[in-house]
Amino acid sequence: MVDRKLYIPNQRNLIEELMNLYHDDPHVRHWSIEKIKELLKRKFYWLDINADVENYIRTCSIYQRKAISIYKPYGKLVSLPTPSRP
Repeated sequence: MVDRKLYIPNQRNLIEELMNLYHDDPHVRHWSIEKIKELLKRKFYWLDINADVENYIRTCSIYQRKAISIYKPYGKLVSLPTPSRP
C-alpha cells in the first residue's frame, strides 16, 4: 500500500478492469476524465494513472457523444468596414 492506497502493478487487464468498473458501470454514467481520476486516486495507485484514464475515456464512444459543448456555436467572422478617415 502506498499512502493507504492499493498499488496496482502494470497489468493492462487489471487496470482496464478497474477503469471499466469506475467509468463504464451503469451507475456511474460515464463521468468525466477528472471525476474518474479523482475516484480512482482515492483508493488506487499505479504509474501513469493519469495517462491511462485519459486514453481510456477518450476512446469511449458514449463519453464522446455525451461530452457536448456548453457554449453556443461561434458565428461567422465578418471583416469590419475600412474607416474613411482617422
